Order: sequence, then C-alpha cells, then structure tokens
Amino acid sequence: MGRHMTGRLRVLMLGGLVPWHPKAGGGQIIAYEISEALARAGHLIHYVAIAPEEYQRAVDWGDITYVTSSPSLLASIPWALQSVRRGHLDAYDIVHVHCGNETVNYCLAYAITRRITRKPRFTISIYAPRAYAFPRSVGEVITAFCCHSADLIFCLSEFSKRDISRAYRVPTSRVVVTYAGVDSAFTANTSRRDRNEDDPYTLLFCGRLNGAHEQKGVDVLLKSLSLILGHHEVVLKVIGTGPRLRQYRALAERLGVSEKVRFLGFVEHEEMPRHYQDADLFVLPSRRESFGLVLAEAMACGLPVVATTAGAIPQIVEDGVAGVLVPPDDPEALASAINSLLSDRPRMQAMGTAGAQRARECFTWDKVAERVVRGYQRVMEIPWSTGATGKHR
Repeated sequence: MGRHMTGRLRVLMLGGLVPWHPKAGGGQIIAYEISEALARAGHLIHYVAIAPEEYQRAVDWGDITYVTSSPSLLASIPWALQSVRRGHLDAYDIVHVHCGNETVNYCLAYAITRRITRKPRFTISIYAPRAYAFPRSVGEVITAFCCHSADLIFCLSEFSKRDISRAYRVPTSRVVVTYAGVDSAFTANTSRRDRNEDDPYTLLFCGRLNGAHEQKGVDVLLKSLSLILGHHEVVLKVIGTGPRLRQYRALAERLGVSEKVRFLGFVEHEEMPRHYQDADLFVLPSRRESFGLVLAEAMACGLPVVATTAGAIPQIVEDGVAGVLVPPDDPEALASAINSLLSDRPRMQAMGTAGAQRARECFTWDKVAERVVRGYQRVMEIPWSTGATGKHR
C-alpha cells in the first residue's frame, strides 16, 4: 500500500452553501461536518464554501476559501480547462464535490477535468437525486455525466444508493453508503420529563419550507393538528424558512389552528439542541427522504419521533423502538400516532432513550469520516491508466 494509504490525504472539498446560511439544509451541514471530521483525523482539507461576506466565518480545523457563487453552466467548461492548464489540481489527491443546487456546475467542471487528466481522483456526494434547480432534463444529464465520470459516489442510505443507481444508471458497486452523523452538542436531556401536567405538549418540526412537491409534508402536519387538538393540548413549533412559508401560514389560518402553530423561521444549527431539548415529540411527515439528518439529531437529544415510511426513514428510525412510522400523505394516521404517544408518557420516555442510544452507536461524524476515508483509499488503489470512465470496474 502506497504513501497515500498510510499517510494524510490532501482533499479539495466543495461543500456548497455554508451550513449557517438560511437557505442551507442537511446536505450542506453534512459536507461541513465531514470536512471537519476528516481534518480532525489528520487529513489536509481545503474546503470551498459559497457564501456572501456576511456569512463568512473562520474555521480552526483546515483551510477554507469562500466564493460568492459557483461558475455558471456555460463557464464551467472553460473554467475546468483552465484549471487543468494551470496545474493547480496537482496539489490534491482527491477532489470531493457535494453535489447540490449551488455546486452542480462545480461537479460538471471537475468531471470534465477527470476525463482529460489523470489526477486528482474525483468523488461526489449525492444527497437528493433529481432535486436540482434546473429543468429536469438538464439536471439529469449533468448529474448522470458526473456520476459516470466520478471514481466513486457517496450517499446517505441504502435507499439513496438504489435510487442513484437507478436514476443515473451506475452500478451499485460504485456507490458507497456513509450515513450522516450528529454533533456532540446534540445530547439527551431529561428536563421535559418533569414538565408540569398543565403545560401543553410541544411538537417540533424542522425543515426547509420549499419544494415543488411539498417534500417535507408540512401541509399534512397542519391538517393533522386539529385531530390532535381534540385529544391533547399541544403547540407546534415549525423551524425553517422558504418560499412556502406564506402558504403554510395561510393553510394554518384556514384550518383554524394558527393559534397553536409557531413559525420560528431560520434557526442557526448550533442553536438547534435547545429546541430539541425543549420539545416533547419530533414530527417529520416527509413524502421523500434520502436520510433525514434532523431525525438523527432529534433522537440524539432523546426525543421520540413520529415520521413516515418514506425513503430512508425506516433505516434511521426503527419503528416501534425509537418512534412510530406511518404512511406518508395520511393526516389521520399521523394524528393517531401522535395522540397515542402523548397518551403514554412511559412509552415516549423509552423511545427517547432508545433513540439516543442508537444515535450514539450509529450516527457519529467520526464513523462517517472513517467510511469516507475507506472510499478514498479504494479510489486511490485504482490504476491511473484505466481513467475514470468506469471501464476498470
């Protein structure tokens, strides 16, 4: 095994928006946390983030470069050729692009460089297949090209692995599941177990309020609220912002539940543990989910969970152990599950304890970084002469 197998790897990491940007989501948090964990493990990380000046911060774990935007689609090809000609990529063993709305053109540029030069190795992470801010045909073509140009593809779950393989026609052997982790600040807290009997229960939702197909199911959650209020006094806190915020406020008004809903807007990631610890139950009625980082965070904080069976959620939340899973798009089933748990506090406590244990055992950033490094090591063993077109696999 060569030098790179036993020594430090030099990684150029492109992570998109900084995780403390209001428009950032789970993918950007994951990119940042993986980078920090790799740096803690001794690897040399140059992290490129997209942020206007007001969102730029220093980090103490590696080099960080801020840009205000990625190259446009038309500019990405000459940008890639210029990078090759200047030879600046020789400084890295691995280029790792976390593919998303803001970085898909970076992904295209480095896919082109991998096609025309032998190094560095090129890996990508895909968090939400087909969920890009392009006309679908353009986004599909770019992402498929990047998948076939990459030496390895990282994803968050077995569900995503199958989805990526099917959507972009790549063999599953080229897709590695890393899962995601939870920061150590997200820990179980027992203060809510001693709540006053007269206090309303606090339900918590966290997610971006966007998506053409209302992916997170906030509309379903609001529709279920009137069915819950007939049995329990509750307050629903909705953390997140996006273009659908006004629509959800209006829906709450029409359903007559607006007085029981608190739209808290954007909350910085480091402030989230307090919100988890102040809640009684975490609810995520997603219609589609590649992982659900907020589920792992809620579990780590000792919160029982009510979620759906959509996507990767059953791989994160064991039904009947750390929470209750119901079919998506079913307000009645969602309300029934929530009412059942709120009526059985010992069961809620047991589920919170079980979820916290599972989060500690399965979802840590150090373990995620170890899986990523194993993927890098696998990539480094590919003979240069075979290129990155898949012929060697």
